[in-house]
Amino acid sequence: MTIDSQTQVSVDELPATLNAMSRVETRSQTSRCTCKLAADREERWRRIRDDLRDCMDRGEHPCGERAKAVATAARLLISEISGADSRVSIILKVLARLSAPRSLAGWDPRLMQYLDRALGGLEDQPYCG
Repeated sequence: MTIDSQTQVSVDELPATLNAMSRVETRSQTSRCTCKLAADREERWRRIRDDLRDCMDRGEHPCGERAKAVATAARLLISEISGADSRVSIILKVLARLSAPRSLAGWDPRLMQYLDRALGGLEDQPYCG
């Protein structure tokens, strides 16, 4: 509008035009690459999986100190990814309770159930066991 001298904007249209332009500018500034963030989160999730599997394979109780530390890291990452959206937590609970023998990037039902019990232990739920 300020560069193109042929654009005609009336005084009445000016506030709406400037408002629309500011929203377009804001959108273009926020569209940054999140590839590094996604890769970092994926690496953290893999580390959580490996640490949790090690706890499980060693026969550590899901409410033990080490498993709780890993569960705390998992809960932090889940919250970071989902924000205030509780659907992610619900999906994880459903996956943890599936009986079908599936593996999701190394997360088999036993490991998901172990994580579920460890997360339950963080909330001092009585079923941790």
